[in-house]
Amino acid sequence: MGMIGAVIDGFKAEVSFVMAGPYQNKGYMTEALKALIEIIFRNRSMYRVWGTCDVNNEASAKVMIKCGMR
Repeated sequence: MGMIGAVIDGFKAEVSFVMAGPYQNKGYMTEALKALIEIIFRNRSMYRVWGTCDVNNEASAKVMIKCGMR
């Protein structure tokens, strides 16, 4: 179906995700990323979550924006 993860480095976390084609555009990854970000920020010392995506991958960019990333 897909995967999501975070690499923690001190006060910050880098998130990454991938979703198989048949499961895209159903809101699954947005829900998963929102939950992951919430879990990361439960640790009071964390203050930055970041990730990158290909500028041509509009779907991934939309997921990140929906989750409050800019």
